[in-house]
Amino acid sequence: MRIVVELTARLGDKHKCAMSENDCSEHVAHEVMSHYWSSYDGFMPQDMPKCGFDGGLCDYTSVYMFIGVLIFLGVIIPLGYLLYMKEKERMLYDMTWRIPREQVRLLEERSKKSGSTSAHSKTLSHDSSSLQGSIGSRANSRLSAKQAVANGVKCSYKRYSQTRSVTFNKHDLARLKELKVMENENLNKFYGISFNQQNEFIVLWLLCQRGSLEDVLFNEELKISRNFQVSFAKDVVKGLFFLHTSTLKYHGFLCLQNCLVDSNWNIKLTSFVTEEIIGDKLRHNELKYISESELLKMKKERERIREKERPKRGGNNNEDGGGGDDGGDEGGGGRRGGGRKRVEKRRDNNNTESESKGSEEEDLANVRMREKNTTKKFIQQAPEIIREFISTKHIPQGSPSSDMYGLGMVLYQILFKLEPFYERNLPPSKILQKIALANEDDQIIRPTFPNQQQIAANEEAYNLQLLSALEACWLELPEMRPNIKRIKAIVNANLKSTGSGSLVDQMMKMMEDYTTNLELLVKERTQLLEEAQQQADRLLKNMLPATIADDLKAGRAVPPQLYLNATVLFSDIRGFTRMASNSTPLQVVNFLNDLFSGFDSIIAKHDAYKVETIGDAYMIVSGVPRENGNAHVQHIADIALKMRSFVANFKVAHRPEEIMMVRIGFHSGSVAAGVESSGVSNKIQISESSCNLLRCFYHQFIVVERGKVDVKGKGECTTFFLEGKEGPLNIPVGRKK
Repeated sequence: MRIVVELTARLGDKHKCAMSENDCSEHVAHEVMSHYWSSYDGFMPQDMPKCGFDGGLCDYTSVYMFIGVLIFLGVIIPLGYLLYMKEKERMLYDMTWRIPREQVRLLEERSKKSGSTSAHSKTLSHDSSSLQGSIGSRANSRLSAKQAVANGVKCSYKRYSQTRSVTFNKHDLARLKELKVMENENLNKFYGISFNQQNEFIVLWLLCQRGSLEDVLFNEELKISRNFQVSFAKDVVKGLFFLHTSTLKYHGFLCLQNCLVDSNWNIKLTSFVTEEIIGDKLRHNELKYISESELLKMKKERERIREKERPKRGGNNNEDGGGGDDGGDEGGGGRRGGGRKRVEKRRDNNNTESESKGSEEEDLANVRMREKNTTKKFIQQAPEIIREFISTKHIPQGSPSSDMYGLGMVLYQILFKLEPFYERNLPPSKILQKIALANEDDQIIRPTFPNQQQIAANEEAYNLQLLSALEACWLELPEMRPNIKRIKAIVNANLKSTGSGSLVDQMMKMMEDYTTNLELLVKERTQLLEEAQQQADRLLKNMLPATIADDLKAGRAVPPQLYLNATVLFSDIRGFTRMASNSTPLQVVNFLNDLFSGFDSIIAKHDAYKVETIGDAYMIVSGVPRENGNAHVQHIADIALKMRSFVANFKVAHRPEEIMMVRIGFHSGSVAAGVESSGVSNKIQISESSCNLLRCFYHQFIVVERGKVDVKGKGECTTFFLEGKEGPLNIPVGRKK
């Protein structure tokens, strides 16, 4: 018993006793002792322990099992977690996204290895670039995009130069690992990175064949309807929403150029995470890209090295050339062999220099294009990003709020198909400075919305709520910009597709219209090509006889041939040198063009062709390459008379009062040279052989003997003047009044 009490009895209340028939006494208990037993609970011990004196009455199996489970959990779980973390770390450092350099084939490398560019290929490339430029320069950026093939997969890439070995911290490794496995219909697939090989750092993404959204929106030949604009805008918002709700948290460098269009006309965001990592490597000087100034310095250094090596190459060539000077024919052969070696070396050096110059010019053009595109991308970035970029010259780390600013810029270009700040007519670098230097006192510049009334009549104006949301994305303070969830709700509520059919149906309709436009464009270009071909044919036939030109066009060989009976005419304009000295170059060119055009029209009516023109000298031949018996002298005589008449009536555009005179001479036979040099103004001098042919076969021509003339290389020769032609075809000499 735990408590010991003493009971005492006493008489109760008299009133209660009178009312009660029982005993009216009370018992009162007084505590005498507590905790009488010294057991742990104060109760009297049992006569036998619960489990017996030897413990055999109790089963401790469950206790032992419980203790074992506790020990197992206390040891195995931490050990398993440790192994899991080790495996996770191992997977990070395994870098499944790393691609060996030998598995990456850059397509520009293939074009360079195919050989040096010939003059013909340069001409073709120039013509093709001109044609593409006429179609639309924005559509050509996709054609010139850097492409590579990695393990048989087409990729787009960005390449940087490594200054030292590149390493990644755990944060970067974790983000790259997650980037490798991340998939979404509106995110481009990250393929991998090749680094620490050949001092190159190459970032690879899957190639989207239709190029960037900029190429599609600003292609004048591609008509984008409102439904496509709505679809593009929603795809961009969905892709950014997925990124913001993922562990990556943000894109970091959202712009129109980083929105790609796949073959199904879906928008895929690209270059997220990698731009941030590359910017970090650039800040720590692990990577670099060559600027234009550095490239020019390298070019000058290479030229200086080549200048130093030229004397050395000349000394080596002399040694090679003198090696065979043993005497006789052998020595001559050795010297000739050395000469051939020198020629071959000079050719190789010239080819190497021309190729290096071509590659340097190409590198310069690529650098300028890269700098221009980089500036255009930064115009679409938040002000805080622009300021950090201007101060550090490296790509800064983005944030969700900077993504919202970029999203506003992308949606602006999609909805209105206009570049930001288009109305300011300023270069991108100036706009960047204005954005970066803006403060509370200066006016903060932002894109302006075009007049809604200028939108096509069959399209509705955009809702004010949507435009206000875009303006909210451009707020100066990052914390004041809306989040992606709110923008997604506004876009879905205010942008609705119009028309019947799905986007695929509309795409097919657009492709049909696009095909029709292409057919018209091809027809127009074909017509231009035919006109250019006709002009080339006319030019070729002005330079060569028609039969020779046709043979050359057909690819037939034209062997040399001797013509024993032909007539060659020379002419020049008297006083041309004096007139040219008192006229402008343009006036001289116009004068010769008008004069020779008249001569060409005369020749076209006879069996003759113009050989060449040198200054005011004009050379014609008949009987070559088509032999015409003795008729060649008749054709040349008629041409000479008509040329004299044409010049006599010709008026110089800038000197209408001046009368022009021509000196003409022709000779018949197998050889003709220099007859015109001894001619007389406004006279047609002919050789004795031509005179004999005219008197024998063509009596209607009036020929008068001039006398003896000293001809260089032949001595004195008898020459004659062709005065005219009897009958109705006689041509007067004086100018018509």
